[in-house]
Amino acid sequence: MLSFDNGDAGFGGGAYSYLGENEASNNSVQATAGAYVRPYHYDDRELKVGMSLSWMDFSKNLSYFSYGQGGYFSPQNYAEVSFPIDFSRKFDDLKVNVGGSVGYQSYS
Repeated sequence: MLSFDNGDAGFGGGAYSYLGENEASNNSVQATAGAYVRPYHYDDRELKVGMSLSWMDFSKNLSYFSYGQGGYFSPQNYAEVSFPIDFSRKFDDLKVNVGGSVGYQSYS
């Protein structure tokens, strides 16, 4: 996996190979990209909003729970767009983060 984040935008991607016993091998390619802004930023608190895009592709869908299947989410095509929002606040040595995201995903 390679990734980059300069504090305002980021992206990443990678290629993976999955090997296991008594199940089929699998390969995947994944990519992510996103950007965010901080409309509210002070030394002890900040609000961060953004947009994120994700894509992944597996050679085989091994998500079934039977002998010889991986039992993991491995769609042959997956795309997602989301809009995350995060708020963080520092209290001396304690940092509290609250966040969420809404979006759309499609996979097969």
